[in-house]
Amino acid sequence: MDITIKNLKSEKGLLRALIDVLPDWIYVKDAQARKILANTADLKNLGVKSEAEALGKDDYSFFPDKIAAAFYMDDMAVLGGGQSIVNRKEKFVGPSGEVCWSLTTKLPLRDRSGSIVGLIGIGRDITQQVQMQKSALMLIDEIGLAMKAGKFETAKDLLPILKQRVENADQDDPSAH
Repeated sequence: MDITIKNLKSEKGLLRALIDVLPDWIYVKDAQARKILANTADLKNLGVKSEAEALGKDDYSFFPDKIAAAFYMDDMAVLGGGQSIVNRKEKFVGPSGEVCWSLTTKLPLRDRSGSIVGLIGIGRDITQQVQMQKSALMLIDEIGLAMKAGKFETAKDLLPILKQRVENADQDDPSAH
C-alpha cells in the first residue's frame, strides 16, 4: 500500500474519532441540505441510533415543520449565497419533545474551485445556560418587587434568600454533584 494512502486513511480515522468524542453536534450537509455526516452527539440530538438513519435526510425528517423550515432557510443562505452563520442562538424541539436551545454555526463547504458544495454545521446545547439565565432574571424581578413592598431593610437581608435559591438550583442540576 502506498504510504500516502495509508497516511490519509489514518488521518481520516483520527478526524472521525475526534468529532465523535466532542459533545457538540457536528454535521455536514450536501448542496440539497441533506446530511452526509453526523457525529455521535448530533445523532443523539436527532433521536437516532446510527449515522445510517440520518444520512440523506434533511431537517424535516427530524424536527417539526416550523423549526425545520427555519433551519432550511439558514441552510439555503449558506448554500446559495455563501453567508456564514456564526453563534446564532436557536430554539428547537428535542427528540423527546422538550424545548431546547442551541448555539449554531453553519459555514459553506467549498470544493477546490471555490464552488459551494455543502455546509459544515456545529451546534452546542445551551439549554441549561438559557434556563439559568431565565431563573436569574425571575429572581431579580422578585427581589425588586419585595424591595418595593418594603420586605428588606438592607441588601444583607437578601443573602439568606439568595443562598437558598442557589442551593435549590444545585439540587435541580445533576452536573453540580
